[in-house]
Amino acid sequence: MSPPLPLSHGRRLSEDLAALPNLAKDGKMTVERLMRVVRGRGFPAVLAVLALPFVVPVLPGLSTPFGLAILIFGLHQALLRRPMLPRWLLRREVPEAAVRLLAQYGVPVIRRAERWLHPRLPALLCWPIFRSLTGLAVASCGFILTLPLPIPFSNTLPALGALLLAVGAMEEDGVFILLGWIVSLAAWAGLAILVWMGKFGLHHFLFRNGV
Repeated sequence: MSPPLPLSHGRRLSEDLAALPNLAKDGKMTVERLMRVVRGRGFPAVLAVLALPFVVPVLPGLSTPFGLAILIFGLHQALLRRPMLPRWLLRREVPEAAVRLLAQYGVPVIRRAERWLHPRLPALLCWPIFRSLTGLAVASCGFILTLPLPIPFSNTLPALGALLLAVGAMEEDGVFILLGWIVSLAAWAGLAILVWMGKFGLHHFLFRNGV
């Protein structure tokens, strides 16, 4: 049985991420244990940790399960419900090497964001309609992350959108929420372009081969 992990109190998210490699040495790091490290500061911090690996990107092979977790979180938020994850997803193991890379490359990203984060535009976080819209934006980013797109960096925009929405909610910063909405829309625009290019390429191939 893995030893208990401390909940986050009075520390910044970057400090929790920096401590992950040492915690991973104490036992198998699962999605559930990863969540417990940061849950003391709220579910938006959990969402940020799930999205961060695809912004940097350092966790090959985990895009679908982490994307599914982001999708579920977003849907629960859109319905104004407490986020929950299925047991099989909570038990998903995160390799120790991936945890070290997450700390190495993710901590600088979060530290830069922390310099700019502060409470702004409270209506975007308090009004239920805006909270639901944010949840839908998060869910849409998670949906794109679950897609098996064989294109390098195709996960970057949706992951960045989810990360901005997460840290904005965590620090009550409406400006970051707005940026997250914009980036999530850009992610869908990018997906639409990829689909159009794929259809155009297929049509061109069939035309050239007389099919």
